[in-house]
Amino acid sequence: MRKSVVILLSIGFGLPVFAQGAGCNTTAAEKKLTGAAKTEFIKQCEMTAAKARMTVAAKDKQSSGSKSHAGKDGNCGYATADL
Repeated sequence: MRKSVVILLSIGFGLPVFAQGAGCNTTAAEKKLTGAAKTEFIKQCEMTAAKARMTVAAKDKQSSGSKSHAGKDGNCGYATADL
């Protein structure tokens, strides 16, 4: 079960990488860039996209972590007899 979840997540996160690469190439073509200018633009575009993805992932991780009802020590606040 865990392997299938990991595989699905990696596929889900991998697809936007390919899509963004195509977006950077498309934008470079629209700007009619060639040679070193095109290479540098695509490199910078992909770097910016990667930073944006990492920021979103960090925010998602932070927001999902804050939804936990457990305390810092993992104690949920209920006695064993209550559960």
